[in-house]
Amino acid sequence: MNDDIIFDSFRTLYEVQTQLTDYNGVFIKDGIVNKELFRESREKILFIAKEHNLPNSYSKKTYAADYRIWWEDHVHLGFSVRISEWAHGIENNFSTPYDAIEKVHREQALKSIAFINVKKTAGRANANPKTIWGYIGASCSLLLEQIREIAPTLIVCGFRYDNYPIQLFDVQMKKSESGTFSIGTWEGISIINFFHPSCRKDKKWLYNELAQAYKSIRS
Repeated sequence: MNDDIIFDSFRTLYEVQTQLTDYNGVFIKDGIVNKELFRESREKILFIAKEHNLPNSYSKKTYAADYRIWWEDHVHLGFSVRISEWAHGIENNFSTPYDAIEKVHREQALKSIAFINVKKTAGRANANPKTIWGYIGASCSLLLEQIREIAPTLIVCGFRYDNYPIQLFDVQMKKSESGTFSIGTWEGISIINFFHPSCRKDKKWLYNELAQAYKSIRS
């Protein structure tokens, strides 16, 4: 897939969907961070979130506006630390205790995944549910096209609430007994819906809860 083509399609769609909040906002590209590392991974993980949080220090001249550039270089942005830890855990079947994860593990893991937002234009700290719902509804076919081209073996959504993956994938989601995660399947690919990486829960607890979710579908 030519990434620029898919992003041009998103932009064209947004231009005619002027009822969408931020339809003409700062466009942030996403996808597979490092294609070679992704291809070599035991588990090809796609993380899906809602929207990019545009920092107050944003400057068009210096802002790369592309997760593939940010994360190929270093663990960029606070929530990417959580994602890197989760990715390392999944790739190694959570054999690494949380306290033993090192910087080099985070950096390698983050470069080995794919990541997308369902809303490609940036927002602010708190995503509006109606806004995200609107973007999924308007661009669902393009989002699924992008996901199919990425071809993950596992999808981890940071939506927390199941109405988002249900709308996006049109699948049933089964809530765990603990209520901390849900699981589903789309086109033969396992889906875990979990907390957003920026949530304020204990980071070690999150890691261990995701381990339970992963082992429930890969045991």
